[in-house]
Amino acid sequence: QAFSSSSVNSDQAIALYDRALEELQHVYGEADTHKDTLLVLHKLSALLISKKRNEEAYKLLLREYATLERLKGIYDEKVISIQGKLGGVCQQLNRWDEARKWLEKCLGGKESVYGYYHEKTLVTISHLAIVLKNLGDFDAAKAMFDRELSGCEAAHGVDHVSTLMTVYNIGNFYYGRLNYSEAFKYFERAHKGFEKQEGAEGSKTKMAA
Repeated sequence: QAFSSSSVNSDQAIALYDRALEELQHVYGEADTHKDTLLVLHKLSALLISKKRNEEAYKLLLREYATLERLKGIYDEKVISIQGKLGGVCQQLNRWDEARKWLEKCLGGKESVYGYYHEKTLVTISHLAIVLKNLGDFDAAKAMFDRELSGCEAAHGVDHVSTLMTVYNIGNFYYGRLNYSEAFKYFERAHKGFEKQEGAEGSKTKMAA
């Protein structure tokens, strides 16, 4: 049973889903293969993530992932989505090596299912670039940022907001590496693009100034 957010708060919903999960396991066993068990695992992990209870969410996501991968295979869209969520949770937990593992799996699945220039693929490339940067693998991170930029340009055009945000993020990457001349080039491009879109007083224009 799903619980309406209008009738209970998130903490109450977590307690209710916890209880439901125990009851489902009592009825259907510990294998997590019943559709109701998988639904509760999915909803409970999402609630835990929203409450920043990431370690608990990670354990539930692993359970859901292990079952769905076994039942549906590695190229199922739900399986790929959970890989991305596991990568995101690991980022929140500062477990960067693990985040890299999950996001690389997720990226491989998205490339196969959606293609290289799909928005979902580009989002994962962006997250992976950030993880690689935090791991200190700057060459690999830059390659990912460049790939994200070329993908955004191909998919959306050079003046699209997604493209310009990627340009801005690359500027930040160079700024963090103390390469101010390269950072300036990207910040300038982002600033001009945002100014063209929203004017000199726009929030993104000011951000990139």
